[in-house]
Amino acid sequence: MLMQNVLATFLSMLSLSLAIEGQIPCPWRKDGHPVDLPDANFCDRIHTCVNGFIAKTYLCQDGLVFDGTSCTIPYGNICQDRAKLQRPKGNGITCQRRNEVQIIQGNCVEYLRCVENIRYRMECLPDLWFDPEQGTCNHQNLVNREDCL
Repeated sequence: MLMQNVLATFLSMLSLSLAIEGQIPCPWRKDGHPVDLPDANFCDRIHTCVNGFIAKTYLCQDGLVFDGTSCTIPYGNICQDRAKLQRPKGNGITCQRRNEVQIIQGNCVEYLRCVENIRYRMECLPDLWFDPEQGTCNHQNLVNREDCL
């Protein structure tokens, strides 16, 4: 009986501390498989839940964000409610973040992509422009860039 009370108190305190931190409650899966959930504040932080409890918390690589499925280059409104990010780990010269996509003003067909702090110049396929809202090349009529008009 004492052990049950101790366990119940521990679970209550854990639940309360998660609520205080604003964390999303972990779902319980009957098959026992882990569930990855986004952090409530940090767009690049992931909580892995197992049996209803946070088993592990980790970060995407610098410059990538968790889209609900995997870590990816940020695009669109992925992080609209979770704007915080880890401290940048770029080289401070060519890459502000270890992994990022950079627009080249006035150049609609090329863009820069940093992968592990190495910057590459990328080129879109013919008839496509770089779309910073999607983080990739897109059809010209779908790209909203004033410097490409």
